[in-house]
Amino acid sequence: MAYPAPSLPPTGYPTPPDSPRKQRRVLRESEDTDGEMPIERYIDHSDPFRSTSLRTPLPYPLRFTDSSSLQKAIYPLLDKIQQVLANHGFPDSASIAPQVATKPRYPGGNSPVNILRIIYRAGDLLPRGYGPAKDALCQLLRDHGIHDMEVEVVEIDHCFRPSLFAIQPDHPLVLAYEQAKNNLVNLLQARLRSHWAVLCPFNVGRVEDKAVPTIVVFVDPMTWNDWSDLTLHIKRGIGKFSAGSLPEVEFMPGDLAFPTTPVSFEDRITPDRVPEMGYSIGIRDVGNAGTMGGFVTLTQNGVTHRGVLTNYHVVRPSDPNFGGPGHFLKQLDQFGSSSGALETADIVMEALAKPDADATSRDIYDRIQGLRDQIDRYRKRIAQNAMIGGAPQTWMVNAIPENERQIRELYNRHAIAQEMPYQWNVLHTSGKTVLGRRICDWAFVDIPANSASWLFHANRMPHVPSNQAPWRYRAGIGNPAPEGVELTEFGRLEKGQCFLKNGRTSRVTAGICNGARAVCNWTGKGRTRYDHNGKEVVLEQGTTEEYVIVSKTVDQPEREQAPFAKLGDSGSFVLDVEGHVCGLLYGSLDGLCGPPDTAGNYYVGAGLVMDLPDLSESIRLKTVRRGTNGEITGQPASLGLP
Repeated sequence: MAYPAPSLPPTGYPTPPDSPRKQRRVLRESEDTDGEMPIERYIDHSDPFRSTSLRTPLPYPLRFTDSSSLQKAIYPLLDKIQQVLANHGFPDSASIAPQVATKPRYPGGNSPVNILRIIYRAGDLLPRGYGPAKDALCQLLRDHGIHDMEVEVVEIDHCFRPSLFAIQPDHPLVLAYEQAKNNLVNLLQARLRSHWAVLCPFNVGRVEDKAVPTIVVFVDPMTWNDWSDLTLHIKRGIGKFSAGSLPEVEFMPGDLAFPTTPVSFEDRITPDRVPEMGYSIGIRDVGNAGTMGGFVTLTQNGVTHRGVLTNYHVVRPSDPNFGGPGHFLKQLDQFGSSSGALETADIVMEALAKPDADATSRDIYDRIQGLRDQIDRYRKRIAQNAMIGGAPQTWMVNAIPENERQIRELYNRHAIAQEMPYQWNVLHTSGKTVLGRRICDWAFVDIPANSASWLFHANRMPHVPSNQAPWRYRAGIGNPAPEGVELTEFGRLEKGQCFLKNGRTSRVTAGICNGARAVCNWTGKGRTRYDHNGKEVVLEQGTTEEYVIVSKTVDQPEREQAPFAKLGDSGSFVLDVEGHVCGLLYGSLDGLCGPPDTAGNYYVGAGLVMDLPDLSESIRLKTVRRGTNGEITGQPASLGLP
């Protein structure tokens, strides 16, 4: 049985408020959202622009695919569907779409659901409350023997699909949040326990122009709570430190993401066979992949090692038996490279990572086959024209040798790709350490001297696409450093400023460092962390505070959140506009409710980033040599750029 659709209170509001945000607020203050319920139902009951017959409606974005069998089942009922809508005061401008819905990376989301979608757009004059029409359509389907299809009526331009945008560090909400956050964390731990992931203020809205300062809490999917009551407590907690009106509060499903998928490097392979900043790297024969941040040096006791920097979780084997019997991985997590574990079991990295090398080969062969097929088609058409006395088209004749040239070039790229999985050993790692209240997640991969002489080189400023130009993201910013300029200096992250990253998966993206660090709630094994001497650290409240970089679309009139980081970008260098290396990306903060990322991950990810000074200090602390009694016996390593 479907839950009744949320409705606006019948008294006190003779007409709906003008603002979609106000309409949503009215619902949240009504009885429809009182009491304990899963987060998905709370979002649904708070949304006046969507009504669905699903018992626990999964929040947008959903992946919809067309189905010819569903279309055949619905086609005879189109007139009756239109009549039902007209009877309930809806215009005839709806898109009627019988589709199959899934939601990747979400509990139950991989099970396909048949849905009859009635889609309206902004500007359509719609009645107040979609529930009665939705219920009538459900009954229509059942009366005609269709029992395996749900119904959804949605105004797609205003339904709940929030974007996160960076908030300025001097905003009053940020100042109040900094004073209230410890109390807020205690509240969340008491009410949600381990079922929340992130607490942070952002500007939140469907589009940037409509975004307002909001306290955002990412929670685990399917989490139950009295969300209305918890919202009130958070508002009161912030209100103690704010002279203005109480802030908006949004709960939404979200997570801290680290997994990856294969990526082709067909168009990034260079003739000199030298990997570049942003290439992929992974453990030999394992199948994982992250980003080779860039080339760096580590100098210790007069000896300089040349290599590349990435994340610890990129080089950490997942096989618990790696290194043979014993506690190799536990030692590596606890002590990092200072444990001596790397002296007993080598971790060999490959660049390109194996899944990406395989994807590159497949992509090259697919392109070669496509070019060959095109040559065959052109030759047949030229021959057919000749048989009837027609002259061949000049462009088609010229295209054949051009395709043949591209095929030769692709074979050369494939040969280079086959040679390229260079194998290097991990020399130093952070292990699972923290520095104060921030995560440390880095690894130094050593390039042997005989290879470094021709592989090791200066990092260069990547090409910045026009839609990632920093001046598009914040007023008062000029052009980035020119493409190809050597990156020779370190910098640091600064809240409110624009940064770039060059990653394995999403390549070059730009974004703004959020004005407040996010409180991240690490659960399960993620909560076990150590100091730089290997002593287990009990994280205060189980949380750390991390820098977040948020991106947005800039090539469309209404700007939504866009991915700064995607799965597999872990290990990317983060650069400022002038080309200083300011940080190391180690993860993404993915909202499972919001605008879709149509290419790849499907969810829009903000970047979690280590600040460069923290990274340098962590390397110093992890590489200092100590005696059996803990006394310092050698100098620590210092981080440098070529």
